[in-house]
Amino acid sequence: MATIRKRKRKDGSVSYTAQIRINQNNAEVYQESRTFSPGKFDNPHRAAKQWAVTREADLHRTKPWESDGHAGLTVGEGMRLYVEEVGSSPGGIGKTKCSCMLLMADEPLICNVTLLKCDSALLMKLLRKRSQEDKAAPATVLQDVIYFRVMMEYARIVWGVPVELQYIDDVRKTAARLGLIGKSEERERRPGLGELGKIMAYYDRDRTHRTPANAQRIPMQRLVPFLIFSTRRVSEVTRIEWDDLDADSQRVLVRDMKHPRSKKGNHRWVHLPDRAWSLLMQQPRTEGEPRIFPYEAKSISTSFQRACAHKDVAIEDLHLHDLRHEGISHYFELGWGIPQVAMVSGHTSWDSLKRYTHLTKPEPVDKYKSWPWLERLGIS
Repeated sequence: MATIRKRKRKDGSVSYTAQIRINQNNAEVYQESRTFSPGKFDNPHRAAKQWAVTREADLHRTKPWESDGHAGLTVGEGMRLYVEEVGSSPGGIGKTKCSCMLLMADEPLICNVTLLKCDSALLMKLLRKRSQEDKAAPATVLQDVIYFRVMMEYARIVWGVPVELQYIDDVRKTAARLGLIGKSEERERRPGLGELGKIMAYYDRDRTHRTPANAQRIPMQRLVPFLIFSTRRVSEVTRIEWDDLDADSQRVLVRDMKHPRSKKGNHRWVHLPDRAWSLLMQQPRTEGEPRIFPYEAKSISTSFQRACAHKDVAIEDLHLHDLRHEGISHYFELGWGIPQVAMVSGHTSWDSLKRYTHLTKPEPVDKYKSWPWLERLGIS
């Protein structure tokens, strides 16, 4: 027997949700719901009742819980299957999205719950747990909700699992009001020349720790300024190959540039300003190695954080990605326009580019004109 639930909307109108639950041997084997709103139906209450009667009869006739292999999917299975299928598709799946989904696949609170049994109460419980027990930031919890909905929508369209999506949107609104989820705070941190000098000096001193005999020391004194003047992400820098350079136009092909929708094949040519190009040309070629900076992005980031934390440096709240903010802001401070800066950064919209723009002076200024480390590196 279906249940019809009445729900008052913000505009004062009333929608109705019909929910069908089918039990066998004192266990629920199937669940499906559908919401009927006044904007789509003249009489949503009557439409909900009619759909419930027709749909329930059809379900008892076809018994999808017996024939459909996806009907009994758990959240954990659904997350892993989504990563497998989408990851092997031409569009691919982003690294962050993949990691987040695989973490949710192992979340004890939901991993063994079938997709059809998930509801608003369970999802809200998950968000509270992530926020209060796991101490996840609101932006991280929001990411969980987004990826949860993405998988559910995929299950409905691709696997034919009749899951309800409306409750996810309702939970998202409520969680936002409660402060459990929210957008990430925009960083405005830029390193000063004194701070950058300390970091460069850290890599200039004699190192006391040993590295494996077959490991090449990462040229951080070249990488740190290159990340600034190229405005590139460290993951992009470690993918650049010698064949990706266009010397005539002084540009480089950035492969798989980060994009909210295109995860693979988003290759873009970007301009390398003189200082960035000079630093790139100083990098020696390694036989059999196509990459210009053949190092792990994580190792570079770890090295940078270790330098900032060293007692002789002692720089707080500076991330490697802040160097991208620094580079973009620097070019605006030189008096460059949006199109010129975008040719370097690779941004396609001002809304995205302005997140990286934090100017300190209104008039044009070259912050690095007299920086001694440029002379040390042989560039002007």
